[in-house]
Amino acid sequence: MKKNIFTLLGIITPVIITPITVVSCIKVPGSQKKLTTTQIQTIENGFKFEITEAGKKLTNEKLFELINNTYKKYETDPRTFANNLKTDKELSKYINLDFVNINDIESGHTLRIWFTQDKDTKLPVLNWHVGCESYPNEAEGKIKLEK
Repeated sequence: MKKNIFTLLGIITPVIITPITVVSCIKVPGSQKKLTTTQIQTIENGFKFEITEAGKKLTNEKLFELINNTYKKYETDPRTFANNLKTDKELSKYINLDFVNINDIESGHTLRIWFTQDKDTKLPVLNWHVGCESYPNEAEGKIKLEK
C-alpha cells in the first residue's frame, strides 16, 4: 500500500510542478534591469559620426538630405535597419557611422536613432535614445557632425 502511494505521488508531483516551472519562464513585464553608468558610457562612446573628405565637398543641406533619404530607405525594417544604415555604400562615401548593438550590452533595451538638422549650421545631428519597458528613458544624447 505504501509503495502504491509513493508511486502515485511520483506520477502526480511532476504534473503539479511542471506548470509552475513553465509559468516562471514567461517574461514578466518590468523584469528588465536598469542600465549601469558604465553601460550608458559604453553606448555614448560607441557612436562614430564623422564626415569623410568626400562629405566635406557636399553642402550641409545636401549632406543632410543624403543621410535623411538613406535613413528613410531602411527604417521600415527594424530587424535590419541598424546594419543596413551603417553599411550603406553610398552613405559610407560621405560619413563614417557606427554605434553599438544594444543587445550586446543589455537585452530588452532599444536604441533609437534619428537625424535632425542643426538650425544654425544646417549640418546633420544624430540623436539617440535608450530605454526599455521598465525604464523607458534611461539615456539620450546628440552628436553634431562637424566639417
